[in-house]
Amino acid sequence: AKEGKADEKAIDKAERAIAELEGHACMGGGGSTTFRHVVVYQRDAGRRLEGAEEAANALVEALPGGTGAWRHSVVTHRENLPPCLLKRCLGNADVLVTPHGFQSMLYVLLKPGAMMYEVFPHRYYKHGYKRAALEWGLAHGASLSPPRGALPTLISRAFTTGGCMSMYYCRYLARKGDVVLEARDVEAIARAVRASDRDARGAAMDPKDGSTITWMKDPNGAVGRRECLAACAANHSCQKFKLVDDGGGGGGGGAHASFR
Repeated sequence: AKEGKADEKAIDKAERAIAELEGHACMGGGGSTTFRHVVVYQRDAGRRLEGAEEAANALVEALPGGTGAWRHSVVTHRENLPPCLLKRCLGNADVLVTPHGFQSMLYVLLKPGAMMYEVFPHRYYKHGYKRAALEWGLAHGASLSPPRGALPTLISRAFTTGGCMSMYYCRYLARKGDVVLEARDVEAIARAVRASDRDARGAAMDPKDGSTITWMKDPNGAVGRRECLAACAANHSCQKFKLVDDGGGGGGGGAHASFR
């Protein structure tokens, strides 16, 4: 009898989680597929994004076209969310914003050319998911949150990010902090989307053209996709990479690796 009640409870919980997800704009209901989508994926416990709804609204207003072109969804992680439904939601997303964590693996559900933006706790930074996202054909951005609470503030005063990351206990405590998306992060995301849109239209494709997109020839001399990927992943300011043909063909020059 107890097992039966537990099963009923689990089924009810799953059904409520599914109904909540299906009500979001990213699922395409009510004609929302005609819009572009920002998905803020919220953790269900620990390292949460404070003011997620407000951050999503600010993003929609800042992105090109504003509320006339964009809709947002704030999706909270649930263990019983069906992957197929998540795929449907995130497959419509042009921008995914999430605190750094296991859910960053959701990049595999994004469409090519979309952007994943990770918000890291103060004094905690690892770029492991960035390389994977770049390999997946995405743009990747990240920021360190200002300290949220007494302990993160204490860590901030006592350690640099590099110093904290080199010490297990500091790293362990720092990674537990909540995060916040600042106004400068919102603008950075909007700027990256504008640049990607321009690139997708075939504008500013030349690495020498810095009018909107700054494409830089890798200073370390990367010449192939693998080398360019590594160079971009290691450069915090780099959000996207590609190989560009210099037009040298067989007469010297040839392709070189560039990143933005």
